[in-house]
Amino acid sequence: MMVKLNKENLEVAEAKVFPVYRFTVSYDEDGKKREVDYAETMCSHELTDNECRAKINELMVPFMKMYPAAEGKITLIDFKVVSKVTWRLIWSSHETFQKFKSRAEAFACFRAFVKAKVQECHNLGKDTSCLMGADEEERWSICRCKDCRKTGRTVINH
Repeated sequence: MMVKLNKENLEVAEAKVFPVYRFTVSYDEDGKKREVDYAETMCSHELTDNECRAKINELMVPFMKMYPAAEGKITLIDFKVVSKVTWRLIWSSHETFQKFKSRAEAFACFRAFVKAKVQECHNLGKDTSCLMGADEEERWSICRCKDCRKTGRTVINH
């Protein structure tokens, strides 16, 4: 769906950046070090030490279910900021914690982000497949699911 914008009906919000944390676990498996980049998560703010501990505890539950061989053999848990972005790519979607006054404003902000990413790809001689369809505006839709509303995220599916 194409949304037409003009100066009279839209004031584009200033793009904000949000921290993206990566959760990596290292453990010994049969005498060999195994390192698993398990999860990345975008947060609405820089986490405090206590918030980091809580997020690590939250992520450990599904990690241990997926990697039961790691139980009692974990040598390192790494949870750190790996980037700060306005929109983070998730599978065939992008997410942000920016607040928009309207759907048109969200699309305008995302359009500016995609335009910059496409230009970056062209400058580096890369194709735009890394955008997973974000450059195809007619595919865009805003997710209205309970989880996105509850966590305060704006997610544009593409």
